Amino acid sequence: MDKYENKINTNLMMLETLVDLKGAMDGFGTNQKPVDIKDIFGRFITDLFSSVFLSQNVKEFFMKVVSDTVAYQEKHDVYRED
Repeated sequence: MDKYENKINTNLMMLETLVDLKGAMDGFGTNQKPVDIKDIFGRFITDLFSSVFLSQNVKEFFMKVVSDTVAYQEKHDVYRED
């Protein structure tokens, strides 16, 4: 994946989180109850961080595991049907 694809995926994840936030906020305007905006935005930032940054780290980790495994198998003539 090149840097442009990575940027597009990151933007899509952020957009998805914003859409979720909008959905959550829509209900607050109709029920006339006080809103804890600090809590709402705290949850939003947590969701944003976890969906974008942690998922990238997890993805990079698994890509490295697969790459290292393939390299080891090729170097040591290991063949597996999986």
